[in-house]
Amino acid sequence: MTFFKDQSFAVVALVVLSLFFFSGCGGKTDDRPEVAINGVVTLNGAALKEGSIHFRSTKTGESAYINLTAGGKYSITFPKADIGSEYEVSIAPPVVEIENPLEQKNNPK
Repeated sequence: MTFFKDQSFAVVALVVLSLFFFSGCGGKTDDRPEVAINGVVTLNGAALKEGSIHFRSTKTGESAYINLTAGGKYSITFPKADIGSEYEVSIAPPVVEIENPLEQKNNPK
């Protein structure tokens, strides 16, 4: 899925700008702020119809993800953001969570 690579730059730029905008005057690492991140994922100018967006701090390894909603939109809260640090951002197929593994075995898609 090479089309996600081109999209990653725009998403990374959006995340960096969002983190910069919400950053304050720094503080102790124990006081890392909660940060809301939202946006729209597009591909060739059109909103991505389905998928998920994943964020991972390269500093701590902490991560968060969310499935895209209609129109490629996402809104997620990163509980303890590393302001000014690098994050890896990736786009993937939608995440399907199944509470009961037997349900998946008995009802495969």
